[in-house]
Amino acid sequence: MVNTGTDIFLPLPWEAGESHFRGAVDYMLTASMGVLNIAADLREKWLFDIFRMGRDAIEAGEKGGPYAYVVPNDQWDLYETGKFLSVLRKGGIEVHRSKRAFKADGKNYDKGTHVIFAGQAFRPHLMDMMEPQNYPELKDANGAPKVPYDLAGWTLTLQMGVSVDRIEKPFKVKTQLVELLEVPMPSGTVSKGKRRYVLSQKSNAALIAVNELLGDGVDVYRKSDGDFFIENGDIDKLNDLSKAYN
Repeated sequence: MVNTGTDIFLPLPWEAGESHFRGAVDYMLTASMGVLNIAADLREKWLFDIFRMGRDAIEAGEKGGPYAYVVPNDQWDLYETGKFLSVLRKGGIEVHRSKRAFKADGKNYDKGTHVIFAGQAFRPHLMDMMEPQNYPELKDANGAPKVPYDLAGWTLTLQMGVSVDRIEKPFKVKTQLVELLEVPMPSGTVSKGKRRYVLSQKSNAALIAVNELLGDGVDVYRKSDGDFFIENGDIDKLNDLSKAYN
């Protein structure tokens, strides 16, 4: 690769010239070994700074603004809500489930509602996932909008279609910490029908279930409103799908 211009976005500006894969490998090795050397020389300071960052994040969240994010049970897609909470858990975020009904910011919530307190060590990551990003209006010399180099936003609630209430001030609630990385959601059941069974198109899980049924040789039809349905069917198989995909 040949670069004809000077790259100024480096500690030591690189003048124009050829760039080879060997140079990129050497650069990464040097940078990686540099990080390891610093970590070895300053291990106590780094560990203490990590503790201090977590402590400061917890204290900031306990003051409010926000105090917590509440995930109501009445979601458009309960299956996707479980996936949303699981993504947060795998990123180190603590998720709680309420032991009884409660009230926050003037709104009533049912037992089993998931609560994500902002007072936790990974609060900055939580805020990144929950709060919308406003991409700046950048234009070139001709007034045309500049295309972003990378992602312009990564708000998980918007990407996964999950409704979340931001609660600014502290409130009282009895909760239990969710230990599992895959957050379980209430499973569904199927009652024996006389003629047909309908799968709502609202859930992404419906498409997974439909593909499993098709793979088993089941004829699946679609209604004019978009919902799927099958004529009669194996009630045990349908119950298994309902439990697996809410």
